Amino acid sequence: YAVLDLKTFGILLPKGTDEFTVEAWVYPTTPPDKNTAAVMLSQQVRMRVVSDDNVAYQRIKKDIDWPKGDLLLSIDAHVAGWGGDAVTPFFPITISPNQWHHIAFQAKGKQTTTIVNNLAKTMEQGTIIGDDLSKFWRPKDFVLGGFGEKIQLPNVPNFFWGSFAGYIDEVRISTVARYDIAKQSFTPRGAFKPDDKTVALWHFDEPGGRSISLKAAAIYK
Repeated sequence: YAVLDLKTFGILLPKGTDEFTVEAWVYPTTPPDKNTAAVMLSQQVRMRVVSDDNVAYQRIKKDIDWPKGDLLLSIDAHVAGWGGDAVTPFFPITISPNQWHHIAFQAKGKQTTTIVNNLAKTMEQGTIIGDDLSKFWRPKDFVLGGFGEKIQLPNVPNFFWGSFAGYIDEVRISTVARYDIAKQSFTPRGAFKPDDKTVALWHFDEPGGRSISLKAAAIYK
């Protein structure tokens, strides 16, 4: 896992941001246990997966096609106000383990969109990203891959946020909605490239192990 501590780096998307994209390439391997959500990314936007036997998410199986063994992806964003207590609804999408997926969450105008490969699910809602994290129940730092320990959910006994098992590559945060979801194919090809809308970009090209090194990070502000 990797951490950009809040004291040093602050928040990555500035106050008042109402258009943005947070995206990554991920390769999940071992599913989390049935009472844990595995964190891929956390701060202003939250990306996590749960296994198909997660007790808290069984009700969703009635509403979506959730193949046995697949993981449920949940992406949402904190909205301005309430000290980070309020988040957007999430659109449940399943992903298969042991393969690469491009995942993204973008907002523009009155729409937020969750993207997995060439699948896009849009909700009609405006989002000004939250910049006040004072009411966070979890660490306020920007993290990739987890917190280094399990975090107990408040007021929910024996349910946790834990570490992601797998690989995370090509993480980019932007102050623009990058993808035209009206197109039939919008999965990016090749490495992400920085531009004047890039807030943060990681390629993670150096040899890796169990943790993600921030030596590969390039921060743009």
